[in-house]
Amino acid sequence: MARVDRLYAGSAENALEQACGSLPLDLVEVKHTDPVWADRESWVWRRSPVFSNRHVRMFECAAAGAAHQTRRGTSPGANPNPTEPR
Repeated sequence: MARVDRLYAGSAENALEQACGSLPLDLVEVKHTDPVWADRESWVWRRSPVFSNRHVRMFECAAAGAAHQTRRGTSPGANPNPTEPR
């Protein structure tokens, strides 16, 4: 949970890579109510989202260079080895 906490607190520039690389995530959603949103120097504003509006920004883990990815449309248990190709 520490990686997720850092992700939304905005305390680390590489928080997105750390969270995506260690958790089975495809997308990360940041809302305008999250503390990291208010920091205009945070990763939320330095990265290109796959979707954004006035209240939410969504980031794809693959774009963050995440090594740990699950197959789309399957549970993490269906492909527990993140080194297997999609």
